[in-house]
Amino acid sequence: MVVGATLKGFHDWTLVLGPNFMLGINTFLYSYVFFVSGLVPKPIALPGLTAATLIFLVSLLELFRVVQQVSVAGWLIRKGFNLSRIQPIRLY
Repeated sequence: MVVGATLKGFHDWTLVLGPNFMLGINTFLYSYVFFVSGLVPKPIALPGLTAATLIFLVSLLELFRVVQQVSVAGWLIRKGFNLSRIQPIRLY
């Protein structure tokens, strides 16, 4: 019973660390290199730095179970889709 709970906890942490935490660090590092070196224009590298910081912060919040990924589901349950934005498909 203890081994199963330990393995489940380890799985949950690695699920957050791999795709989210390391993605934030990796994105920040290469965006910083692009920003400092001038390999790409600064207005293109700056949103990368911003997004990387946000990804990193959200992964920390998820790691400590402060935030869970239910915001889109909550929005769809509460508000639903905006059906007026759907365009009819035209077949020629």
